[in-house]
Amino acid sequence: ELGWQVARISQILVELQTGPFGSSLHQSDYQKGGIPVINPASIKNERLVPVEGMAVGPKTLYRLATFKLREGDIVMARRGEMGRCAFVTKQEHGWLCGTGSLILRLPKFVFPHFFVTLIGSPFVREYLGGSAVGATMQNLNQAILLNLVIGLPPLAEQHRIVAKVDELMALCDQLETQLTTTQTENKKLMESIFQVLLAA
Repeated sequence: ELGWQVARISQILVELQTGPFGSSLHQSDYQKGGIPVINPASIKNERLVPVEGMAVGPKTLYRLATFKLREGDIVMARRGEMGRCAFVTKQEHGWLCGTGSLILRLPKFVFPHFFVTLIGSPFVREYLGGSAVGATMQNLNQAILLNLVIGLPPLAEQHRIVAKVDELMALCDQLETQLTTTQTENKKLMESIFQVLLAA
């Protein structure tokens, strides 16, 4: 197995597809319940979260079948906060890519979770944010994304990196919870001290 490779995103991607234009997906196509539509607001913490009222019926899905998401796809926001993306799991297979998103399809030697972790890193987010166009709402320039140079380790190493990042993130969450608990306890303690002092 080859070691680390340096490559541009354009050399890695199997396919890059922009979500349907607004003229293809009208406001009137949206409904409550149905097949979720993935717009930037649906991409949270590297996961796809359906937004209520942002769904379509089977007829609209059939008409826009080329924008259907597949397991292993990467969905990336092309508006707003740069670098926001998520990978499609078995559960989200068949959902619809929305107008403000991109679909990135990767080859077998790139682990989707690793790719999402990499794109979501502060360095890449800063690079994409600094190169985004539009004053009021940032829009991702596809050429900038395709020109991004990344370090790509062997597949087994990608899995190891993701496992380590997940482990460290879990530790960060644990520390944050402990800190919040300590702050709450300190506040209660201070309140008790004040009550004792006032009662004295």
